Amino acid sequence: MKGSEVLVKTLINHDVEYIFGLPGDTSLGWYESLYDYREQITHVLTTDERNAVYMAEAYAKIAKKPGICEGPSGGGATYMLPGIYEANGSSISLIAMNTDIPHTIHGKATLTEIDQVNLFEAATKWSVRVDQVDRIPEFIRKAFRVATTGKPGAVHLAFPVNVMNCSVDKNVNYEKKNFQFLKFPAERVAPPERDLKAALDLIFKSERPFIIAGGGVHISGAYEPLEKFSTAIGSPLGTSITGKGSIDERHPLSVGVIGENGGNGSSDEIIMNSDLIIFVGTQTGSVVTCHWQIPPDDGSRKIIQIDIDPREIGRNYNVDVGLVGDVKTTLERLVDMSHRKIETRTAAATRLIENLKTWKEKEVERVEDATTAPIHPLSIVKICEDLLPKNCIFTVDAGTPTPYFASYYRTRAERKFLIPRAHGALGYAIPAVVGAHKADKSARVVALTGDGSMLMSMAELITISREEIPAIIILFHNDEYSWIKTGIKYLKNQKYLSVDIPTIEYDKIAESFGFASFIAENADEFKESLKRALNEEKPTFIDAKTIPLHEVTPSTLPWRIGMKR
Repeated sequence: MKGSEVLVKTLINHDVEYIFGLPGDTSLGWYESLYDYREQITHVLTTDERNAVYMAEAYAKIAKKPGICEGPSGGGATYMLPGIYEANGSSISLIAMNTDIPHTIHGKATLTEIDQVNLFEAATKWSVRVDQVDRIPEFIRKAFRVATTGKPGAVHLAFPVNVMNCSVDKNVNYEKKNFQFLKFPAERVAPPERDLKAALDLIFKSERPFIIAGGGVHISGAYEPLEKFSTAIGSPLGTSITGKGSIDERHPLSVGVIGENGGNGSSDEIIMNSDLIIFVGTQTGSVVTCHWQIPPDDGSRKIIQIDIDPREIGRNYNVDVGLVGDVKTTLERLVDMSHRKIETRTAAATRLIENLKTWKEKEVERVEDATTAPIHPLSIVKICEDLLPKNCIFTVDAGTPTPYFASYYRTRAERKFLIPRAHGALGYAIPAVVGAHKADKSARVVALTGDGSMLMSMAELITISREEIPAIIILFHNDEYSWIKTGIKYLKNQKYLSVDIPTIEYDKIAESFGFASFIAENADEFKESLKRALNEEKPTFIDAKTIPLHEVTPSTLPWRIGMKR
C-alpha cells in the first residue's frame, strides 16, 4: 500500500470524520486515497486554504476533537498560516497537513519549494516533515498527543510527494491508536493539595472576590464546577470575550463579558472594588484587562490564577497563589474542599450585578424603534435574543457585531460564541459556519459579519451552499471598516483614510451562491427577515443596513474613557 493510503487509514483509526482543504499539484496521490476511502472519511472542499483552517478550528471548538485541515505545497502552505496562528494562540487542538515536493530535490529551486517545517515552527507546538513512509502512523499518533496534551494547540506535518507515493509493507501498524488523545484536553492534572488550601484560605479571608473566566473554561468543559464555585464563594463572575458563555449570562452572579470587548463603567467598578481576583483559564491579556488597568497590578488586591500551562501563571500579574492544572479538575477540587457558602457575600454581589443588568436593559430599550433606518445594532441583538433557538452557535467577526453581541446578547452556558480573538483577523465567521455545523448538526449556526470581513471571505458562501448548511448569515452593512474608523474618530482627530467601502449589493451576491436572501432597512424588516430565515431549510443571508459604528460608539469599547495607546 502507498504512503497516502497509510495516512488515510491512520486518520480513520483516530476517529477523524472530516478533513477541510483543497487540492494542488502535490496532492494528487493523497486525493486518490481520500477518494478510495470517501465512505469512511469526508473531505470538505474549501475555496481557500486559510478558510480550511478556520473551518477545522471551529470544528475543534465544538467537537472537542482536533480539527484536521490540509493543503498543497507553496502558496497553499503560506495561506494556512493565519488560521494556524489563531488556533495555536487560542489553545485549540488542530492538525494541519501539507503535501510537499519530493524531499530529494529540496534546494534545487523546484516550483512551490518552501521549508515548511521552519515556516510553521513559530505558529505551532510542533512542526515536522515525514520523510519515511513506514513512520507515518508514528508521526500521526504523536501529532494527536502533542495537540491534545498540556496546553492544547496546533501541530503541522509535511508529507513529501515521494513519501506519499512510496509503497510500504501492508503490515505497517496504522491501526494502533492512542484512545486518550482523540479529544482534548486529553489529560486532567490537578494542583497539589497545599496550593488548593492556600487558595481557599485567601478566598475565605477576602470580602469582595471577583472571578475572571477565559477560554480555558470552554476547552476544559468546566461549566458546572465554575457555576458551583462562584455560587459557593459568593463571587461575581465576568468573562473574557473568548470565555463568553462560561456561565449562563442570566445567572444572578454573572457580570457578562468584561474588558475592552464587552465591559463598561459599571463592571469596571465592581472589578476595581474587589480585594481578590481569581483568574480562571485566561491568558490575562490586554483585552480582558483593558491593557492591565482593570485591574492594575498594584498590590492592592490578592491574585489567584488557575491555568493548565505553568508559563501563564504570573505572566502579567504578581500572583499570590498559582494553581497549575486542568480548569475543570481544579474547580471541582476547590468546590469539594470548601465546605461552606458565604450567603451574605452572595446577596451583596447580586445587588451590584442587578444594577448593571438593569442599566444594560435600559440601553436596549432606549434605541428600540422599529421604523428607524438604518438599524441600530442593539435592535439586532434584541431581536436575535427573542427569536433564535436556545441551541444556536454564533460565529463572529471582529467589527460592529463584536461589542454589541459580547455585552448585550445573553448566552447560555457552554461554548456557543466562536470568535477569533488570539489575533482578531477579519474573515473568520463565514468559513467557521462550516466547521461548527459539521461538529454539531443539531444546532442552528448564525454568522455575524461586517463589510470588511464579508469582502475577505464571501467566496466561502459557495461551500455553505454546496454543503446544504441551513445557516443564517447576518451582515452588519455600514459601508466602512467600522472598528478602525471609530478608533480614528476618537484617537486620531477624525483623519479618515481608506476606511470607507463602496456600497455593494451583497444580497445579490449571496443569492447567486444559492442563498435565500433578504434586505432589512429597519428593525421591523430585520425581524421579519429573521423569522423567514428560521423557517428556511436552505442557507439564508440577511443584509442588515446598520448605523455606522463610529456614529453610535457603544460604551463597551476602550474609547469610552479616551484610552490612548
